[in-house]
Amino acid sequence: MSPDMLRWSAFPIFFVGILLVSSILVAILSGWFRLADQFRAFDEIDGRRFRFSSGRISRWKNASLWFPAGGIGFNNILKVTLNGRGFGLGVFFPFSIFMRPIFIPWSAVDSIRSERFLWKNFASIMLANDLGRIDLTGAPGRALLSSCPAQLIKPTQ
Repeated sequence: MSPDMLRWSAFPIFFVGILLVSSILVAILSGWFRLADQFRAFDEIDGRRFRFSSGRISRWKNASLWFPAGGIGFNNILKVTLNGRGFGLGVFFPFSIFMRPIFIPWSAVDSIRSERFLWKNFASIMLANDLGRIDLTGAPGRALLSSCPAQLIKPTQ
């Protein structure tokens, strides 16, 4: 086998390796693993579905979009499901290998605020017990604000 052929045959292995390592890092830095420990969805979640959604997940409740540790952005790879019991989050393949679907009941939510950053409106979900913060933009964020229990909605600061 020639050196050029060996180099090109190693590229798929390298690419898959980078993809797997980056998926694990995103899951760790966003706090997805910690959320999945408590809220893993083992069954299909019924409700209103939004695909190719965007959001940000942070391990820290007081994270800011300006601060580098303000969370990990999930741009157009989130699957969001809303129902009367809570909301579910999942990600598309290949990231779903390490980030299993989660379902967060309304009882695990501390508060929800409607916020704006530059030109984006989003729903900012503060999880109870210092489990972090989830921001959902676009239609899923608007739907979440209109379908969540009224006592969870707090005024924007």
